[in-house]
Amino acid sequence: MGKSTGRKKSRDESQARSPRVSASQPIHPHPHPHPHHHPHHEPYNNHRPNRPSPLSNCTTVEDGKSDSDHLPTNKSKQPKKQKKAAYSHLNQEDSRSTLRPIDLLAIFHALRAELGTQNEQTVHGFLKKYIAFGEGAFSILFRRIVDVQAEWTRDQQVWDAMGITVVQTFLQGISGFIQTQKEGATQQEKEEGPKRLAEWLIIEPPFPPQYSELIAELKSSFPHGNEEELDKLCTRLLPEAREGIGGNSTWIPFIKFMVQYFVFLRDVDPSNLLRTYDQLSQLVQKASSAFKDAILGHMLLGSMQLYCKLLARLAIGLDKQPELIAGLAEESVEDDAVPVTLPERAANTVREALAATLQDKSDGMSGKRGGIYIFANLCLKILFQCKKIRNCSHTFNSIDALSPPLRMYPKPQQVTYLYYLGRFHFSTSHFFRAQLALQRAYDLCPPFEQFRKQRRLILIYLLTSNIILGRMPAEVLWDKPESRGLKERFDPICTVIKKGDLATFRWLTSFDNEHASWFLHFRIFLQIRNRCEVLVLRTLARKVFALNGDPGDLSISRSPNLQISDLVHILQYLERRALNPILASDRPGRSHFNMMFVRDTVPKTAYYTDPDFEDAEDLPEEEDDERILVTDDPLILPDMFEAESIVASLINQGLLNAFVAHKMKRIAIKDMKKANGRSVLDVGFPNVWEVVRRSNGNAEVPGWKVREGRAGGQTYNLGAVKEIGA
Repeated sequence: MGKSTGRKKSRDESQARSPRVSASQPIHPHPHPHPHHHPHHEPYNNHRPNRPSPLSNCTTVEDGKSDSDHLPTNKSKQPKKQKKAAYSHLNQEDSRSTLRPIDLLAIFHALRAELGTQNEQTVHGFLKKYIAFGEGAFSILFRRIVDVQAEWTRDQQVWDAMGITVVQTFLQGISGFIQTQKEGATQQEKEEGPKRLAEWLIIEPPFPPQYSELIAELKSSFPHGNEEELDKLCTRLLPEAREGIGGNSTWIPFIKFMVQYFVFLRDVDPSNLLRTYDQLSQLVQKASSAFKDAILGHMLLGSMQLYCKLLARLAIGLDKQPELIAGLAEESVEDDAVPVTLPERAANTVREALAATLQDKSDGMSGKRGGIYIFANLCLKILFQCKKIRNCSHTFNSIDALSPPLRMYPKPQQVTYLYYLGRFHFSTSHFFRAQLALQRAYDLCPPFEQFRKQRRLILIYLLTSNIILGRMPAEVLWDKPESRGLKERFDPICTVIKKGDLATFRWLTSFDNEHASWFLHFRIFLQIRNRCEVLVLRTLARKVFALNGDPGDLSISRSPNLQISDLVHILQYLERRALNPILASDRPGRSHFNMMFVRDTVPKTAYYTDPDFEDAEDLPEEEDDERILVTDDPLILPDMFEAESIVASLINQGLLNAFVAHKMKRIAIKDMKKANGRSVLDVGFPNVWEVVRRSNGNAEVPGWKVREGRAGGQTYNLGAVKEIGA
């Protein structure tokens, strides 16, 4: 009884001890034969780090210096969580169906460390020596490991028989790049790994000779419909993705991406653009899933940038060839109420990558955060190309809330982003914000020949914004290389603004003008036509006041003033001159836009009344209208009411420092007692640019991240945003 009790007690104490589970990457117990060496695959081998091959032909557990450093010892302290996990796996009722290879290997290393048998050479020998059959979970564990070994050995024999060497060698290199992210690797190795991975995962023809052999082997060994075997091969040869690194979670989406990558290389046909777009979209979707991984996703940053750029270029190119996508457009109309264009689909895909970079928790510029503005610029480019500018607001709001400051990124990315930001604010009539962003972009863009096109494009919108804000360009600007051809288009507009020549301004901003098509191409025609008219009217009012205004007498508290009727007369004269086709353009056969109001007979459409208003009795009678023309001219010309409205608008915008005496029909300049030596014109008509700058103060430009830190107390769910075009 005593001996039996002692043996039972010893066995219980042995089972009560917690196994030491290695936190490092487990060493695989299964055999990995070397792929046959091929002399043409030196680029792959040259990229591999100096380490044991993941496809080692050794069937033993190596205990050399490199591996023994990572093996647990009896003295090493292991996390309690991992110890409990190892025992919980062994105590499961059906370990055969629930244990994964990573669980088995963790238990194997824990048992080796617990029994002090680090020098055992093989998994099979260790289990056979220390774990006998018929002892519950240990027996199941043994059988399971043997089954896994046998299964992987059979697969390896099949692949070797098929002569699959190039694909295996390629996956070895990919596996080596992933291993650069393991604990203990130098910072240089961690930074170099993602770069080398992007260099290998190329997709755009023409391919190097090594890739031609890779594609040929994929077509012969893994034809269409054999993707399951390809998935098995990638799973087998990418243990870092299959099992994780340093105890972290697995990276299974990367394995799925690699399968899709091989399928893309195998099936891509550059001559069929529409099919290539579909294949590339599928590849980018798989890459995006792997890119979202919090631990290893940053390794695909370079590849995602390349793929998204190619996808955007292909989508924009196809959108310009409607004959190629006619069938796709018809399907879109049938499926959805609102058709979604290819560029819009590409923008949604790129926006997913942008969301992944913004949600990255890395510090500073590390991890995926270094690609924020690359994806943002790409998304903005697509949206501007497909004329969905309003949809850019979500991108700018996300950047404003979650991005590091813009100044931390390379200057090319800053220039591109600020250009699109300025264009966006220009399109929403926030011209002061547009001017700030575009001016910074222009200053950052180098004044070299290779950047002349970019500087010219920025300058066109910067010039327009400044002119609308009352800042006229200096003559020296027209001498710059990027300003070639701009003077003859912008200088006449600046001249009429300075002169207050309303008649010439009407002609310059008519659709019949020779430069109208150029302004329309850059989408600045209507902004110039509508916004610059206010500046012309301000200058005109200033000239009328200088010629015919009453200087007033401050000694008797009489402010300088002007009769509004004087302004009415000059407005009517200039509008009549603008309506005359010969005087307005100095050439026959031209007519101004306002000529549509000049008719000998009233069209029938003028008498149309909506049926809902036929019985209305509360409409004012025509004779009750206070708008009384001061002339019997049949042309529709400005009257006293319109002149007062113009003056009130100038006062409201701060361009006229005065008040309107409606009963006396006069404009009176105010604040003359605070003139401090300034003239009546300087007090009454302040500088336009100074007024605009003072009214905006030091306001920040939305979308331009200047200060560090994220928006506190705000939650942004970037995944639930409505898709573009939906």
